[in-house]
Amino acid sequence: MKGVGVQLHFFTFGKFSSEANQERIVFNNSDLRERVQIYFHDIEDILAVYRSKLQVENPLANERITLELIPEEYFVKKGDIPSIVATIKGKNLLSMYRKYGDSLFERNIRFYKGARKGSINAKIIDTLLDDNERKRFWYYNNGISFVCRDFVVKDNNNPPTLEVQGFQVINGCQTTVCLSDANQRAGDWESVPEEVQIVVRFIKAPVKEVDLITLYTNSQNPVSEIQLKSNDSLQKRLKEELAKCSPPYFYSIKEGDWQKLSAREKRNFENRIIEMPMAAQAIYSFTSDPAFARRWKNRLFSEKYPEVFRKDLTVEEVILPWRILTIINKKIAENRREFNRSKKEPASFTDEEKRETEKKEFLIYSNLIILYFIGKLVQRRYRQYTSTIAKGLLNKKLEDRVKRIFDYIVGILKFSDRLKQETNLPRFLKNFDNITTLYDEIQKAIEMENARTKKDPLSDMLPEIHR
Repeated sequence: MKGVGVQLHFFTFGKFSSEANQERIVFNNSDLRERVQIYFHDIEDILAVYRSKLQVENPLANERITLELIPEEYFVKKGDIPSIVATIKGKNLLSMYRKYGDSLFERNIRFYKGARKGSINAKIIDTLLDDNERKRFWYYNNGISFVCRDFVVKDNNNPPTLEVQGFQVINGCQTTVCLSDANQRAGDWESVPEEVQIVVRFIKAPVKEVDLITLYTNSQNPVSEIQLKSNDSLQKRLKEELAKCSPPYFYSIKEGDWQKLSAREKRNFENRIIEMPMAAQAIYSFTSDPAFARRWKNRLFSEKYPEVFRKDLTVEEVILPWRILTIINKKIAENRREFNRSKKEPASFTDEEKRETEKKEFLIYSNLIILYFIGKLVQRRYRQYTSTIAKGLLNKKLEDRVKRIFDYIVGILKFSDRLKQETNLPRFLKNFDNITTLYDEIQKAIEMENARTKKDPLSDMLPEIHR
């Protein structure tokens, strides 16, 4: 069928031979490459997907807890998704947090955001510490929403009790940790005062329903597609594997996950902190479309999510574009400072220096675009881009190589007639067709140099990689 692409996926519980890989490369670069592509998945890929699926499991799936209920203040809803809404004492919630810590919030989309002065969390703590106000806490607070594997109400007990298995907070992390903070600040509390009562809701929901329930129970605070993907098993797998790299990387997938680390833990990662939205922008810009990545960041986590975060995506394919983008940002920051200084202190620049600075103005709006150009040049150099190539480029020479390629690209584009004639650079560079035109200029310059010197300039900037 015209316009339909075909992907052939081959699996093995061992390894593919170098001959098989060579045949795949030849096929993928044949005349059929626009319509048909072959993908190999060896035992490492299969194990990666398996580990990814395991991450869906609730870390407290087999835990059980018994909570006291306030008599006549609970309601059980029956049906396809059985649930209970009840009032419990604050001390019971605090006991749960003391026992399980942040494992309670694995399915939540946020971790604790702190209690800065004037914030909602600070007001929650103030309410709990006020002798009069905390009696009204039940009325002021939205309560805590849990999902669970099962629950049983024991009406005959005095007081009645609720037995719950496999529980997770999906809305109420802030309230739970604020309760703990207030308890610590009070100093003389042995436990939370009896008058502090909280509304809780336990929903017996299958895993496939949890994300939607999480979305709607968090509707009082805007929830983006990005936040919803924080519970995706793939993101958890990447987080775990990036932390095991040498050196380790911290992959931030939830609000507050970096802040909850101790100072010692943070030092372990130094400046190697990759935020999930930035990773998505870097990956998609490097391989596909920087204009889309800049303008539609949220849509990278909805309609483009399977393209950006393939199930077999490796940590090298995350780290490489992120590291290249970090280097590009530093180079552009240097140019931006020079450009701003030329405007503020024109007398300190010669006419030639001013013209040279103005030729590079496009860089201020082009970090993801330069990343895209480098990605295209990598594909040109190796005729493809794979995790093996990403791994081969990740070494101590990467920064020097990226800087050389950056300067090479700038050296071509600062003479671009299209950029010189453009009066609105930000608008011009938002259009992917314009970006493609600029890349054609880079390709033409490479081909001209190749014809003149009989040598591919990319071979000097990018190493040989044995595949």
